[in-house]
Amino acid sequence: KSTPVEGVAGIKEIDPYGRPVCLSGHPLVLIGRDIKRGEYIWGCPCYHPRYGDETLPCSEANHVACCNKARYGRCYRIKREMTPQINWENPQFARRFINIYNHRSAIERVYSNLKEGYGYRRVHKRNRINVDAHSDRCILAMHMLAYFACQEGKRELMRSWSRMAA
Repeated sequence: KSTPVEGVAGIKEIDPYGRPVCLSGHPLVLIGRDIKRGEYIWGCPCYHPRYGDETLPCSEANHVACCNKARYGRCYRIKREMTPQINWENPQFARRFINIYNHRSAIERVYSNLKEGYGYRRVHKRNRINVDAHSDRCILAMHMLAYFACQEGKRELMRSWSRMAA
């Protein structure tokens, strides 16, 4: 549930994930942390030169009320105690975390392909040695198909190397 913010110009609320929301309804972008003061530093999602997106709609009236027509938009600091849902050591809204998460989704697709295409979902083996051997065969088959697809240089093979041909 969103928490309304009172007494702060330009900030309408803090969403359930801990991000401040401006008057235009855009969540602010996390610029960084002030470790000495224990604060998150949030910036304008529209006008910040490094983190902003100029394609976001922001009316002139909201820009005046929220950012006071500042060139880079507003900067807002919030104590870390006010947003306990954000991990202080690794904030989920930081660019570094977003890049790591994007790599994670790529790995999850590989695991999904292993399960669906290579018979890794149901392993009917009894002991650890047999399960390890089954895993090794599945992963080896996946890598061999990827290698052959790259050697052939065929785009359709490279895109669909993880699908088992019937």
